[in-house]
Amino acid sequence: MRNNPIVILGAGITGLSAAWYLEKQGFTDITVLEESPRAGGKIETLHEHGFLIEKGPDSFIITKPYAIDLVRELGLENELIHPKTNRFFILNKDKLSSPPKGLNMMVPTDLFAFLESNFFSWSAKHRILHESVVLPRLSDDDESFADFIIRRFGQEMLDLYAGPLFTGIYATPSEELSLNATFPVLKKMAQQYGSLTRAVKKQVQTSSKSRSSFMGLKNGMQTLPDTLVKKLQHTNIKLNSKVTQLDIDGLQYIVKTGNGDSYAAGNLIITLPAHQTKQLLHSISPQASDILGSFTTSSSRIVTLTYKKEKLNENLLATGYVSAETENNLVSSGTWLSSKWEGRAPDGHILLRCFMGKNPQSLSMNNDQLIHAAHLEMSALLNLKEAPEYYWVQRWDYALPQYKVGHLEKVNALREALSSFHGLQISGSYLSGVGLPDCINQGLQAAKNLNGAKE
Repeated sequence: MRNNPIVILGAGITGLSAAWYLEKQGFTDITVLEESPRAGGKIETLHEHGFLIEKGPDSFIITKPYAIDLVRELGLENELIHPKTNRFFILNKDKLSSPPKGLNMMVPTDLFAFLESNFFSWSAKHRILHESVVLPRLSDDDESFADFIIRRFGQEMLDLYAGPLFTGIYATPSEELSLNATFPVLKKMAQQYGSLTRAVKKQVQTSSKSRSSFMGLKNGMQTLPDTLVKKLQHTNIKLNSKVTQLDIDGLQYIVKTGNGDSYAAGNLIITLPAHQTKQLLHSISPQASDILGSFTTSSSRIVTLTYKKEKLNENLLATGYVSAETENNLVSSGTWLSSKWEGRAPDGHILLRCFMGKNPQSLSMNNDQLIHAAHLEMSALLNLKEAPEYYWVQRWDYALPQYKVGHLEKVNALREALSSFHGLQISGSYLSGVGLPDCINQGLQAAKNLNGAKE
């Protein structure tokens, strides 16, 4: 057994995952410090009035294996559920429209359905079908997601499909979003095959179809961090312990909390947001602290509404919608949770979740104003006659990291600035992935990198 002490800052999914994988490597003296009264970070599930409410993510992607691997390691296979439908809409000119069937990485794989659809204009269809003649850029230099899509498929593809569908999770305008940091696979596909069209056709010939790229958990996403906490045997999680100071004494890191507690360890993993990590590192590495100050974030609001279902609206038979880039509604996307997942609402009820924040006006609204605005937009789209029964508002201030062009260069500079600090690892969604699998993988990698820590 490895008894050298390790301190982890932050009990979100990254910090908990790091503790889990450290225990698997044999470490037996792990302390996790968390300033809030609960573990799990942005993952939190409420069970109220018969509804299951997610304050954070409601699912995870399975094309990256880290989340589903951890779920299986924890014995939660019976919790896994698929969405009830894969149908979704794009909101364009205040109307919900279905994209043409068979679009794969923006490439039409069902030519008849693509040509028959009225989703794109004829000029846009012509542009999209001729993507294969656009030469790829062989340079590894970064560029924006918008520049890449417009060059290869045209403006309409960006505005109506690629922008809203691909970039929403990153909370960054597509013209500022780093391609290298978010969708490097698109660049690699174009470079390897000469175009995305050729790459997708090659994949379609060799791959089999799956039900969905996403999965959820039957009793809510909080099941994952709760199970981690229960199964950690050699980890002491200290809640309500805000870290206020970080120092170095010889070969040890000295961590102090607002409670007056002090912890000494030769190995330290920091999984806090960028602004908190910046403050703590200033005392030991002003250079790293300055770099951290260049990472930007955005804010969002999530409004969850419930209604009595008097009659089934056909538009509700979908997972929800995302707004076209050209739309300026207060709600940028909506999820029909009761249509997407089993067990989210009692029979005869509808559960909707509205994401707001892309339009800056929503960020200055109070809760009542947010609820009213979300209700008006949902009523117009779904012909809802009554006021919502119940509602919840989640305010995420400065919580969504932005990956702007040049992001990976900043990450590399940060890691270089900290390379001389033995036993120190930094992780977090502001570095290399905001989705659940990416956060779990960061915890895994931090644990691996401490594998050679001194006994």
